[in-house]
Order: sequence, then structure tokens, then C-alpha cells
Amino acid sequence: MRFFWYSLLLILIYSCNSNKNKRKALIDFIPKHTQVVIKSPNLDNLKSSVENNAFLNTLSKTDNYEDLKRTLTPLSYLNINETSLICLSKTEEDSTQYSFI
Repeated sequence: MRFFWYSLLLILIYSCNSNKNKRKALIDFIPKHTQVVIKSPNLDNLKSSVENNAFLNTLSKTDNYEDLKRTLTPLSYLNINETSLICLSKTEEDSTQYSFI
């Protein structure tokens, strides 16, 4: 009986894993196959900068820009004043996906 209790205690001690994956930085949460990462300390400032950027305004006439704008439309409803990341990636079907962190 003593062997059973020692074996059980030994199994419990070694099965407990105290190594927790502690992710603290935003960069730790970026998806694996991300192609573009946009980091912004304030989402509202990023929105206004994109709208007022002369280079992006010249690209606004292209189909790719319109597709990206349509994809990112839900972000316009967010009101976040903290550092955030927008991660863009392509799928196998050649469509654009984004992750907002």
C-alpha cells in the first residue's frame, strides 16, 4: 500500500507543470503567417492619418485598395485609445484576412 501512495505522489508531482506560457508583449500574439503588421498607439489617429495621406489617396482608385478598405470597415466602429496591431495576411484563395490585436 505504501508503494501505491508513493507512486501516486510521484506521478502528481511530475505531472504538474509550473511552466506557464507568459505572453506579455503584443508581438507575441501576431498570427504565424502574417505578411503586414501595422502598429498604432491610437486607432483614431491611425484612421485620420490614413484618410489624410496623399500617397494612399492616389492608391484609392485601385481595386486592391477598395477590397482592403471593405475588409477593414468593421474597425471603424472601434474606439480604442491603446496600442494596437492590425495584422494582414493572404489566404490560399488569395483573399485578405486581418487580425486586430
